[in-house]
Amino acid sequence: IRVWDTVREPSQISTAAFSTPGGNEANLLIAYDFENLSGTTVPNLVSGGSALNGTGSGGVGTIPSANVLVFDNTNYVDTGISQLPTSFTISAWFAGAKNSGDDQIILAKHPDGATIANGDFALIYNEGTSTLEFRMGNGSSTNEISVASVEPEMWIHVTATYDSSDGSMGLFINGSSVGSATLTSNN
Repeated sequence: IRVWDTVREPSQISTAAFSTPGGNEANLLIAYDFENLSGTTVPNLVSGGSALNGTGSGGVGTIPSANVLVFDNTNYVDTGISQLPTSFTISAWFAGAKNSGDDQIILAKHPDGATIANGDFALIYNEGTSTLEFRMGNGSSTNEISVASVEPEMWIHVTATYDSSDGSMGLFINGSSVGSATLTSNN
């Protein structure tokens, strides 16, 4: 999982999809290290970023030999970020569960991903429809980018961007752009 406090360019997204962060990239806030989990702590590789170490909650399971976390829709990793930057890029490696029957929240700044307030977001895999969804809220409505045909149990690198200067939203899979939208103003 990585979080930047800027909108990354498509070429940067493509390169970052298949590289390991060193922790000193410009504007990088979070780069979680799943290889060195310590109890419920997920270390942040960003230089001086230990204040944003992740904390597993609700019984996050691990598969240490695979360096992954396992979630069952009742657990999560708290990033410690109380307020996201107004523009951002978020990314994660993800494999959706098969036959879960539920939306699977990959990353969110909202507890349930359903009713999204102003500035909140949710990056969700809907196993029932095999879609990947990036939702942003403006306080009165939610805009969404939805991409179909994402196979369950297949690892993908997903990146979402939001630029507050023009409301543009972007969604990338494995470094390639797969959708865009504009968050409308709530004025």
